[in-house]
Amino acid sequence: MSERLRHLGGHLRRHGIAYAALTVAFSFSPMPSMAADLVTTGEIANGAVTQPKLAADSVVGGKILNETVTGVDIKNGAVGSGDLTDGSVAGVDVKNGSIEAVDLSPTATGARVIRYDLGSFNFASGDLLRKLPGVWDEATVARSSWSVTMNGDSGYVISLPGHFFDGVRHDFVVNKLGSVLITDSGQAVDRVFTDISVYRTIPTSTVTVPAP
Repeated sequence: MSERLRHLGGHLRRHGIAYAALTVAFSFSPMPSMAADLVTTGEIANGAVTQPKLAADSVVGGKILNETVTGVDIKNGAVGSGDLTDGSVAGVDVKNGSIEAVDLSPTATGARVIRYDLGSFNFASGDLLRKLPGVWDEATVARSSWSVTMNGDSGYVISLPGHFFDGVRHDFVVNKLGSVLITDSGQAVDRVFTDISVYRTIPTSTVTVPAP
């Protein structure tokens, strides 16, 4: 036993420096539990982390900055009807003229709506009178229902006919020649409206309509 201890002591004396170096190396080497905290966001160069370095499904919605994903970031055809919340797509989200007969079910019923944009107008100069494009007669006008929307100078939107705002009545009429007259009972006031639009709703059972 004493012989073995003597050999062990000699071995340690001969290799003491090596063992001391190993001890120092281990004391400064990070353990696996420490390694995760050694690299921080500030030490990663912008653009250094690319898509191949990300694990599948590693980026979730909560990790994406709000309003940073735009239409060009979404692959064409990637969003289907199953990805849309019921009722999330309204008429204003559909491009004018983009829906054709082939897009509708053979059993679909409804009406055709045509919008005529009249631009802006200051009713301090009088009532607004505009001729709509197309060829009109009394029967054609009567077969349609009509409405008007206008944006006020305070950001409010009014719908006609028969709208009151600040004690002022706005109304309109479409005559048999296809002219639209929009009246404002407060003409003494400088009142500008923008985005004035006339909407014509035509039942699907009616005949061909004048082109807008």
